[in-house]
Amino acid sequence: MPESKEDLIKGVGHAQAGHDVVMSSLAAREAALEKGYVEYLRLVGNDTFVDVARKTDAACNDQPWRTLSRLAERHGAPRILQLWTKGPRAALARGGELLARLRRRGAAILCQLTVTGYGPTIEPLVPWPVDWEGIDRLIEFLGTPEAVLWRFDPVIPGVADLGTLRTLAAGFASRGVVRAVYNWIEVGWEVVRRRLGPLERQLDTSLDRNVFSRLIEAVGQDCGVAFSILAEGDGLAGDLTLSTRGAWQYEWLLRVGPGFPSRGFLPAAFRPGCMCAPSFDVGLEGQFDGCHRCLYCFAP
Repeated sequence: MPESKEDLIKGVGHAQAGHDVVMSSLAAREAALEKGYVEYLRLVGNDTFVDVARKTDAACNDQPWRTLSRLAERHGAPRILQLWTKGPRAALARGGELLARLRRRGAAILCQLTVTGYGPTIEPLVPWPVDWEGIDRLIEFLGTPEAVLWRFDPVIPGVADLGTLRTLAAGFASRGVVRAVYNWIEVGWEVVRRRLGPLERQLDTSLDRNVFSRLIEAVGQDCGVAFSILAEGDGLAGDLTLSTRGAWQYEWLLRVGPGFPSRGFLPAAFRPGCMCAPSFDVGLEGQFDGCHRCLYCFAP
């Protein structure tokens, strides 16, 4: 039976009420995020290292930019801004003006750029084919390819292809991006196992990760790209190149541009395994539907 006009009106009202609850929850989470930033400032003082954003890609979502803008207005520009993205063109379209404004206020800007070449079956909303023009725009915006760290992340056993990796490595090396990190997929997360269902036939859990890791590093070396692994260290062979300081070595950071903070800015490891320096993420987790919807993502 068709719904009456009154039923339709009630339905719209319920939907709006639900939307208001979601927005209220988002506002509350953003307020809590700012409270956390104040605590972070007490820890690091002026040596602020802000991620935009580890928990959700700022190419897809305005929330990290909105939060960053508010924090910078109230607490000053960060010393370091690190953009995390799989979509450089879209990220710059959303936040490039803000990044440029904060750079004029003294912020140094880095980027951890994830490119895997897996395609839309695995990364539904990631630019495909690989957006090299967008990557060129990002490098031009940053002013130097040395400000870009390429992430081949995650490595999916049975899916990751060394031929594709070689093509990507050659493309990055030709642009002067010669530092990269890789990491293996987190299959221990229940949500990841559930999302990986369509790839069940391709997955090869018997693959020797140390052997394949050596092959990744060898491909990089052939192409002029220095790979290092981001991992907690369990079961890793001693001859693999373990990344330190969250993938950025201090001597490398000095080359990004003038005015980089003193060596003391990078204190002891924040996470013992991956050696990340203390940083603050302006993104909120749990935004899978508003991101790239990658099958390997462990965001709820």
